[in-house]
Formats: sequence, C-alpha cells, structure tokens
Amino acid sequence: VVQLRRRLHPGTHTLQRHGIFRFSRNPILLGMYLFYLGNAVWLPSLLLWLGFLLYAGNMHRRVLMEEGYLQSRFGDDYRSYLGEVPRYVGFGTQGRDPR
Repeated sequence: VVQLRRRLHPGTHTLQRHGIFRFSRNPILLGMYLFYLGNAVWLPSLLLWLGFLLYAGNMHRRVLMEEGYLQSRFGDDYRSYLGEVPRYVGFGTQGRDPR
C-alpha cells in the first residue's frame, strides 16, 4: 500500500512496476494469503483450511478479472509486465489470457 501511495498523484493513474511490484503483481494479496495460512497453521481447524480454499479461489478469480481490466486500460505496457513479473511469487507470470 505504501508503494502505491508514494507514486499515486491526484488525476494520474500509472502502472506500478517499482518497489515490491517488481517481484509480484499482487503483493498485498500474497501477504493476505500468508497471514491466513499462518492463522490456519497456528490454530489448526478444518474450517479454517476449507475457508482458505474458498477465499483463495475467490480472490484468484478476482485477480484474473482485474488483469483483464488492466490489460484493456494499459495495453502493451501491461502485457509486457505480465511476462516479466509473476502473478503471486515465483510462478504464474502470464498464466492464461485474462480476456
């Protein structure tokens, strides 16, 4: 969030490729996944694990929808970014075309 706010100025919207966004296209969501998984390990419960599967599946679907929007908004610049930076971390750079 700090990385986004540093570069966001009123009236301007640009693709963020700096800071943590060089390593993951969705670093905030990745942090939320890790937080949830940490809680599921710390407080083992079948309900938490099932909840994580539902949460992760839903959020991944939303990421794919957002990628489609960003691709239409930023065009070739975003398509280049898709090929350079993984969706989460270390895997899934391009995945499928989100259109």
